[in-house]
Amino acid sequence: KEVSDEFRAEFLEAMKEKGYKAGKWLLRLRVEDIEEAIAKVDEAQESGALGSTMMEVFFEERTFDAAGEGKMGSLLFALYTQDFTDEAAREAVRERFIEL
Repeated sequence: KEVSDEFRAEFLEAMKEKGYKAGKWLLRLRVEDIEEAIAKVDEAQESGALGSTMMEVFFEERTFDAAGEGKMGSLLFALYTQDFTDEAAREAVRERFIEL
């Protein structure tokens, strides 16, 4: 479900007023894509394109298809930012995730 622009603006303003600044971006990736994703984010971090960020990868459990065959689950890739109010850094992260 989409979040309205009004709700989003009110939420962000409330977080700013309370002093919360850390942000978190999540991207679900296939296992075979994670190395390329990490390399791209590493490169962007080293060049300073993402500002001050930290990344984590979470492995999801094995999933099963309709026939009951087990297969490797996906990965959840998280990128944390120090300041979600930094619009340039936020846009850089968004653009990098679009590339992934």
